[in-house]
Amino acid sequence: MSIFRCMKCGCAENTALCFYWEAHHKKEKELCSECDPKIGKWHNKFDKVKFKGDGKTMHDVLVDEYVASKFRVAIG
Repeated sequence: MSIFRCMKCGCAENTALCFYWEAHHKKEKELCSECDPKIGKWHNKFDKVKFKGDGKTMHDVLVDEYVASKFRVAIG
């Protein structure tokens, strides 16, 4: 799952559930489904959450959270 940060609201979104690649190739703002006026609503395939990042990819953040939840350790 390719995740990116919406350039309007800052949420984490899947590139396959919006017009990310179209916007990317046109050098336009990459927007989530809800912020994109062509779609205008959240898809509800997963909860809308803020993109968490400190230089890590969203995949790294999700892996860290999964490991922390399974092994009850602090990551950071």
